[in-house]
Amino acid sequence: MKAEVGARLPLHDPEVDAADGSEKEPRTRTGRPPRAVSSDRDRGGVLDRVVGWRHHRLSGLSSPGMVLAAGFYLLANTPSLLPRTWLMQGLIAAVCAVLGYVAGVVWGW
Repeated sequence: MKAEVGARLPLHDPEVDAADGSEKEPRTRTGRPPRAVSSDRDRGGVLDRVVGWRHHRLSGLSSPGMVLAAGFYLLANTPSLLPRTWLMQGLIAAVCAVLGYVAGVVWGW
């Protein structure tokens, strides 16, 4: 069997690398052994980490404030008869979202 032009031939078989010819454990590109197939329990661990991250990052925010901020932001982006540049529209929407968040925090307090 001929090798293709430009193809690299392996110098050794990565599965049989010991001096006595015994097989090694398969390795990934990083040199680590491959992980076992994940079970449902492992997937639950990932979900717990994601939920924990969200809870850790968002725990300081007020829920009523976030709801009103989203509502004010959406209301700021409704059609208007006043012509606005994209920068002005963004600034107005941001200010409205901040005012909505403050109103929600005061209301929730």
